[in-house]
Amino acid sequence: GLRQKREATVREHTNAENRHEPDGVVATFSRTYDVPALGEAGLASGAPAIRAMWEGLITAFPDVHIESGSFYHGDNHIFVEVRMRGTQQADFAGIAAVGCTF
Repeated sequence: GLRQKREATVREHTNAENRHEPDGVVATFSRTYDVPALGEAGLASGAPAIRAMWEGLITAFPDVHIESGSFYHGDNHIFVEVRMRGTQQADFAGIAAVGCTF
């Protein structure tokens, strides 16, 4: 059903993120991309903005990895809890790179 299709799309998206493939990220979420933990730096609308945000993220955190958790479904959306980890190697969102991990 619809829930399974949405979850499969999110899994495909997360796999593209973990392979550091901006094309796959954009292909699965080309309208709005929102990572609340990143504040304004994690909000992008439209394919070009999503690509730029994701490329900036993988440049700053070249070892970034995302693990999916629970899925929550609404009538017109899906949310997924994730655990992200990585080591900052370049400036990102106004934060200077000092090699810290998250």
